[in-house]
Amino acid sequence: MLSILNLRRSLPIAALALFATTGAAYGHAHADDTGFKRSAKGSVMIHIEHGCAAENDAAAAVDSVVVLVPKSFAAVAPKRVKGWQASSKRIAEGHRVEWKRTVPTSTAGEFRIAVRFPAKAGVYGLPTVQYCGTSSIAWIEKDVGGAEPEHPLPTVTVK
Repeated sequence: MLSILNLRRSLPIAALALFATTGAAYGHAHADDTGFKRSAKGSVMIHIEHGCAAENDAAAAVDSVVVLVPKSFAAVAPKRVKGWQASSKRIAEGHRVEWKRTVPTSTAGEFRIAVRFPAKAGVYGLPTVQYCGTSSIAWIEKDVGGAEPEHPLPTVTVK
């Protein structure tokens, strides 16, 4: 089982096993996936559609968003989002991109990452975790066909 506490530090290697997905997953967090060209410069938008469920079932505001961009992507740079502080750190698994909320905001958001797409065609997963105070949601579940996972892994297709 994947530890949420480990995800806060640097998204563990276990999440990398999810990178070989078979299809795009769209749920409450997803990436724009229009079929990107190999080795092209571009950007990926991660959509966080809601906050985390609080004890009273109200959506708690998102405090931070962490995305692991695989090491096959180059020139990784988070784009600025009003009311959020962006950072990127190279780690063994790729790049750990994070946005931290700096002002009160809604429970959702759109987070863009500039990249150079991989040279190899395929479907790439972007494990994403949103944090809301003491709650979090890890969007890391692989779509294996059939019913959509509860917390699907955002993916992008490189052609």
